Amino acid sequence: MALDILGIRGVYVPFVEAEGGIPNPATIEGLITDRTRAILVVSPSNPTGAITPPDTVRELFDLARRHNIVLILDETYNEFIPAGGVHMTCSTTRRGGGISCRSPRSAKPMR
Repeated sequence: MALDILGIRGVYVPFVEAEGGIPNPATIEGLITDRTRAILVVSPSNPTGAITPPDTVRELFDLARRHNIVLILDETYNEFIPAGGVHMTCSTTRRGGGISCRSPRSAKPMR
């Protein structure tokens, strides 16, 4: 709804039950056009709770870089990651344009 108010057209990736709600970089790449400005990933996702694995986040970062678009990681629900779950935050490095992904904290138990 907020995107509509701003005049931004969202393109949604189909949910594939067999993939457990994990974003598929190849599917996303097939949806990118010359009008695409960003990839938005919500992790853990709502409503499935699927947590995007670090390797997938790295693939999406590389995909965004290849297409010169922004990767937005919406971590709104990170407090709901079960104990032992992995939460990744990524950023680019100033020198060499590499990517740095790390777990900023140990996941907290669900409340």
